[in-house]
Amino acid sequence: MEGKEDKSTHAMSSMDEAVESVTKGNEVIQSSLKALNEIAGLVQKSSAISHEVFGASQQQEEEIGKISQAVEVVGGTAQESAAGAEETSASVQELTTSIEQLTATAQELKQLADELDKSTAQFALGE
Repeated sequence: MEGKEDKSTHAMSSMDEAVESVTKGNEVIQSSLKALNEIAGLVQKSSAISHEVFGASQQQEEEIGKISQAVEVVGGTAQESAAGAEETSASVQELTTSIEQLTATAQELKQLADELDKSTAQFALGE
């Protein structure tokens, strides 16, 4: 009889440990999801700022083009200035592309975290 009670006590203890592990795992998932959501928000803000910088760079490039035409009449230095503006524009375009890719990756991570959260919710025990 004592052997059965020990086994029952051990089984209950094991079940309690499993419930605690699941609870801790769920807390970790929730914390991770919150962090990923925050990262996604920051990436989206960074992307928006990058787009603004890109638009300003494009406007700057247009203005430099106008100035270059006037400088060409006066002298031959416009080519160097335009080359610098094109390099700046190319750099901003590369940065914008990188940020867009990072945004997409963060959104994919958020989606995976949401899916993981939904999957783990199936295993949550009633309180």
